[in-house]
Amino acid sequence: MIIKKALIIDSPWIGKILTGDKIWEMRSTRSSNRGHFGLIQKGSGRVIGIASLDNVSGPYNNKELEKYFSFHHVGADLYEREDYKWRYAWELSSAKKLRAPVNYRHK
Repeated sequence: MIIKKALIIDSPWIGKILTGDKIWEMRSTRSSNRGHFGLIQKGSGRVIGIASLDNVSGPYNNKELEKYFSFHHVGADLYEREDYKWRYAWELSSAKKLRAPVNYRHK
């Protein structure tokens, strides 16, 4: 499988995605892309996993984010901030960690 798109994701979120605990990656915009994406550990320069982007939903208000906490794992301490802008759920499935990380070059 050749992966041409990837998401850069910070800790602890990428670890939660790879263990299957987190299935929504919260973003500030919608995406029309679907299918398999690489999962890049922010700051590492490496693809450490893959997942499928199945759908994008939202935007979600604070009450909805509270309701769906088990999908995204973002605490109220973050989403209640006035400057919080990550209100679209990029709905992921089939996340798995690669046996060996793959280097990539950011454009």
